[in-house]
Amino acid sequence: MDEDSRRGISNCEKDMRRLNLGCDIHKLEGFINIDANPKVNPDLVADVMDLPFEANSIDEIYAGHIIEHLQIDHCLEALGHWHKLLKPDGVITISFPDFVLTFTHCHFLQANRILMTGCNPIRIGELDRHFSLWNAYELVEHLKRIGYKKVDIIKDSPYLSGRANWQSIVQATK
Repeated sequence: MDEDSRRGISNCEKDMRRLNLGCDIHKLEGFINIDANPKVNPDLVADVMDLPFEANSIDEIYAGHIIEHLQIDHCLEALGHWHKLLKPDGVITISFPDFVLTFTHCHFLQANRILMTGCNPIRIGELDRHFSLWNAYELVEHLKRIGYKKVDIIKDSPYLSGRANWQSIVQATK
């Protein structure tokens, strides 16, 4: 881990260890902002499938619009990895484009663009593609099977400036 990454992590260690996974340009104060793309200047450049933290060492994880960028088997593996990283009673919040809500609230062509290519048609690159489709109820069931407890679909997240009508937010405790 390079010195800049170490500095970003140590700034957050004073209180709670909180991770913002797949941060892109959306940095969160008080979080270790992590992304695989070094061009977005995250605190830590890392693969969310292989995060450099010990088991039971993280208080909170925010995974904003990242699960749809993983193939389904990789996503389930990542959810299990993140569960191991969380301390007992640690919290994970996951926001994502819900395919049921997307087709309910969007025109068919817009829904396909959101779900299959990502929301920004200008930035279509390997990291911007969507590889899996989720709905809130399916994600809740997978999280329970992995071992998360108190799994809820929530209306709002303190980490989002607004909630689109095609988006779901699920929160769970270890």
